[in-house]
Amino acid sequence: MRIQLHFMRIATFPIASILLTLLVAVVSRPTLAAELKAESDGERYVLTQLKEYEFADLAVLPKDKRQVRASFLTELLISPDVDKKIHLRGIWINDAIVTGDFDLISRDIPNDVSLVNCTFQQDVDLTDAHFVKGLRLSDSKFNHSAYFSGAVIGSDLMVDNCIFMALKARFNDVQVGGQLWSLS
Repeated sequence: MRIQLHFMRIATFPIASILLTLLVAVVSRPTLAAELKAESDGERYVLTQLKEYEFADLAVLPKDKRQVRASFLTELLISPDVDKKIHLRGIWINDAIVTGDFDLISRDIPNDVSLVNCTFQQDVDLTDAHFVKGLRLSDSKFNHSAYFSGAVIGSDLMVDNCIFMALKARFNDVQVGGQLWSLS
């Protein structure tokens, strides 16, 4: 019995140290580069441009290198750390091919977002999303359904010259704090 008690006194400090180290690792916030894992040339280009405080114009890449996963884009837009690493005019991505379902349902997006001349290959769902600033989707193409129901846009919403291939686009109950650049 004495040996067990002695062992517990000796082991308490190292165990407490390990637990404290784990707690610090879990609580500390990773950097943007650690959170966002680029898996394609297009995603690496977007991250490089963000680090340079520039817009990401993927038109400079060959067409087969412009893919950006919807999950990557979601993490980029909702990340609280990204606002320190972007251009003053927000996150601007041009000519991306967005693969996978783009789902921002009920998410808060703190920055201006411009996804111009992009092609969304799967569903886009911005239902009840809250864009603190503006949202620009001008000249983009939606190959599947696009839902904007209940979205709140703090400033301008630009959906001019967009193409909705599936003819499933819902904009009911959208609140726009600025101007609406309408469908044409």
